Amino acid sequence: MLLHRSALLLLVPAVATAVVLEPGTSYGTLLLTACLAGVGGGNFASSIGGVLVNFAFRESFLATRNGDGAYVAFVAAYGVCAGVTWTAYVRRRA
Repeated sequence: MLLHRSALLLLVPAVATAVVLEPGTSYGTLLLTACLAGVGGGNFASSIGGVLVNFAFRESFLATRNGDGAYVAFVAAYGVCAGVTWTAYVRRRA
């Protein structure tokens, strides 16, 4: 296959957006295009996450010959995300 399915999922919203830019497009078509953009954005975000993890570990290994720096950064990021989630959704409101 020339293009991977992931690349096709990113192309679908772009093509749909080109069609939607015409005047007089119905609300349903705009809504469908927005849904497709959400799928494409989620696909992009998940693939970038996989790339950035590898990049961070590579840079950590090049700088210090071990992955401890990248590991500490990931644990800190997860801690911040857990704290924000707890603050926004879990803690009791006064």
